[in-house]
Amino acid sequence: MGANITTVTTSELQLRIQSLAALSTVDLANEMQSLKRALLENPSACALLMDEDVGLLVAALRKKEGIALAAATEKATKKTPKTKEPKMSSQQIAEALEDM
Repeated sequence: MGANITTVTTSELQLRIQSLAALSTVDLANEMQSLKRALLENPSACALLMDEDVGLLVAALRKKEGIALAAATEKATKKTPKTKEPKMSSQQIAEALEDM
């Protein structure tokens, strides 16, 4: 998967895209960065990618972003909101003072 970017062919890109599903999260992020560079530097190879290849790329992006979103959501849900004591109205304060 460490193919030289300047010599990456369409078939090599397709193989790399197909292997994305088996990668772990760290490897997936690194390979997605590498693929991004390869795709940007090889527009002619990009034009030859099939719809299935683009679909696999989208699935890998969703997986990568889904994991990041799940981690962010987990952090957000761990925070417990502070409970405020309800404020007393002026009438309730007056009643409380009378009871004293």
